[in-house]
Amino acid sequence: MGNLGINTLFLIPIHYCHDQFSDTIKATVETIEDSVLESIIISSQQQGFNVIIKPHIDLENGTPRYQLKPTNLQNWLNCYRDILYRYAKLSNKYNLSHLVIAREIDNIADSPLFVSLIQEIRSIYQGAIIYAASFDHFLKTGIWQHVDIIGINAYYNLCNNNYCTE
Repeated sequence: MGNLGINTLFLIPIHYCHDQFSDTIKATVETIEDSVLESIIISSQQQGFNVIIKPHIDLENGTPRYQLKPTNLQNWLNCYRDILYRYAKLSNKYNLSHLVIAREIDNIADSPLFVSLIQEIRSIYQGAIIYAASFDHFLKTGIWQHVDIIGINAYYNLCNNNYCTE
């Protein structure tokens, strides 16, 4: 990868909610264990890569994460806080320069409770904080003033018909 000019790796541990209304987040057999994550970080850094942890929350029922709307946001954020604390501590341990605070949790990111969580993470994490917004939410969100780097997951059509060429 380095020979191709790649210099940064995003490591994506995935946790799950049952559906968009779930108040809890859980690890599954698909969630990378912290010990494995640490091994990948060490190996990647030894090979000269910048490493960034980018936790994802997916929904077991296939609903897109941007539709997350927990029935009890405080319970959901308590679960997410535990996840972020672990990754913030790992990021500090290995001097990772950035941490993605979240990705495409648009209904949650605009909450004052989520902004408070960002402030909590800042109190324990020394690097830059990134939020990755959905392609159709990045102009509507107020989160940008609370993060260091703006991320946009863009899924724009490159062709305006059903018969696009490669």
